[in-house]
Amino acid sequence: MDRTKLFLEESALISLDVKQFTFFSFPPWSVPSINYIDPFSLLHKASTAPVVFYQVFNLHRSLYSQYVPVFTDGSKSINYVGCSVAFPDSVSAYRLNAALSIYTAPQGHIFSRCDGIHDPEVP
Repeated sequence: MDRTKLFLEESALISLDVKQFTFFSFPPWSVPSINYIDPFSLLHKASTAPVVFYQVFNLHRSLYSQYVPVFTDGSKSINYVGCSVAFPDSVSAYRLNAALSIYTAPQGHIFSRCDGIHDPEVP
């Protein structure tokens, strides 16, 4: 737990509250399979018209309209890692430590906002 807090401080993510959960009851060497919906997996960008991607995206959003959409993006340069996270009610952008990955950078903000999806008082 202390290592996690130290990592967050060094990564300029000190506003995150570290919470300890035990819902991952599996050992780290036995990671379970995670199923997710990927409506774009069979479409190839080079051979698919852009309008098809828009149609699939809109269909996907209409089928799962009861869920809160979250969009993330990350970028990395020599000196920093940047990430942005867009929720329906807010957009946040961060400049983080260069040691972070563009894949892990948005996860910190998404985690901090997960409570906000259920609690409208959280900014």
